[in-house]
Amino acid sequence: ERQALELADLRRDLGVAVALTLPLVLISMGPMLLHGLGAWMHRLPPAGMWHWLELLLATPVLLWAGRRFLTQGWMELRHLAPGMNSLVAIGATAAWLYSLLVLLAPRLFPEGTANLYFEAAAVIVTLILFGRYLEALAKGRTSQAIRRLVGLQPKEARILRGEAEVAIPVQAVVPGDTVVVRPGERLPVDGIVVEGQSSVDESMISGEPV
Repeated sequence: ERQALELADLRRDLGVAVALTLPLVLISMGPMLLHGLGAWMHRLPPAGMWHWLELLLATPVLLWAGRRFLTQGWMELRHLAPGMNSLVAIGATAAWLYSLLVLLAPRLFPEGTANLYFEAAAVIVTLILFGRYLEALAKGRTSQAIRRLVGLQPKEARILRGEAEVAIPVQAVVPGDTVVVRPGERLPVDGIVVEGQSSVDESMISGEPV
């Protein structure tokens, strides 16, 4: 349940990040990639309005979709143990703060250096979120595979007590017990064959019918 909630949370945050980052990248990088887009954009609202729109799009990506990186990164820095979260938090926040300062006080910067990097902050968060989402998907599938394999293991083992066969939980089998395995049954535990012969498919961790 915890993994399912984490996956749903990542999916929601990733969806928001992608929905806001794509138009942000188009606004900031489009005029350099698509001929005529810059002139078309400047014929609509004033040029400064596009910069404020970049701020409007990038802020939720950083502060909401990327909140896990900010909180966990801050905890890592507090404990003097920087990691991936603190790296993402520092990089994205630096780009966002620099851009905000350029937007509010461009005259503080030398000529030619007052550039906006809101799209960089958003792209960093979105790409790392995408990686986290893929990682969570892989973990979930691995956990399901492990549970299926564990489910293949027999719950009981038949052991010899004198001349009688007694069924006990697999966890109660101890070294030295003689386990009886009949044809068609799965091997409940590892052991050494002391009597009889058969064939075993060892491709399954939990054993195959003998």
